[in-house]
Amino acid sequence: MKGFSSTLIFSVVVLSVAGPLVRSQEVCVVPKCCPIGQTYPGPRKSCQNSSLQFEPDILNGTEVIESSDSRVLNIIVGNPCQYEKFRLEPDQNSDDEFYILCNGSLFAPFQSNQMYKTSHYCLDSFLSSDGKRVVTLPLLCSPPPPPPPTIFERIAMATYPVGLLISVPFLILTIMVYG
Repeated sequence: MKGFSSTLIFSVVVLSVAGPLVRSQEVCVVPKCCPIGQTYPGPRKSCQNSSLQFEPDILNGTEVIESSDSRVLNIIVGNPCQYEKFRLEPDQNSDDEFYILCNGSLFAPFQSNQMYKTSHYCLDSFLSSDGKRVVTLPLLCSPPPPPPPTIFERIAMATYPVGLLISVPFLILTIMVYG
């Protein structure tokens, strides 16, 4: 996968026993920023050991699948971002609402109403803003910085203001003659 610096893919089987043991046919893809047992602490920009449980809620059609249900999660471990990343925090900002789909996509209806592929975000566990519960939040990759201006663009940016300054006296003169 393009963009992943060190990527590890493995499956975690989570089964609840209620009657005969049945394995679900559906496999959900989940991108995790740090390996299991580690989390991304925010500003420090590197994974740290943590006891926070990674339990993402996944949307499958119209139902929310909790990771404790009988599912197999394909967890893609690694940081897909080449540049900076920012965290969506729906507890603090309602525009940060998001849904993780079973195919690994992230739908953020108020973030330009688009779907993000697993190559544009990853999930990790954090303490909530009140520090009382564990939440799984996405870290979205920031877009690349704009390229530096070309030589033509730099010349245009320098000559345009000069041209405006030169034309102002002629505009004033025209107004005086015809005004």
